[in-house]
Amino acid sequence: MSIITKKYVSALQKRYEAEMAEAEANIALYLSGQNLAAIGEHSDLMEEQDKWIEKYTNAKDKLETLKSLDLGDSDLQMKSPERINS
Repeated sequence: MSIITKKYVSALQKRYEAEMAEAEANIALYLSGQNLAAIGEHSDLMEEQDKWIEKYTNAKDKLETLKSLDLGDSDLQMKSPERINS
């Protein structure tokens, strides 16, 4: 695998991990019951939570797909998606 390909794969991996972290942080905020002023602008909390769960799931699926691709280089180590524990 070329260095350019490795950089693109690494960038995609980081993008999906960041999307998962953002979604998880928002889900945690909504479900914590704390800092309700921060979520006061959303009148449909169920819909908002569902949106973030969908974003998390999509990013996780993309990361798993990226890891499953045969990119012809066993040197590229892909990290498993990790949950951020609060």
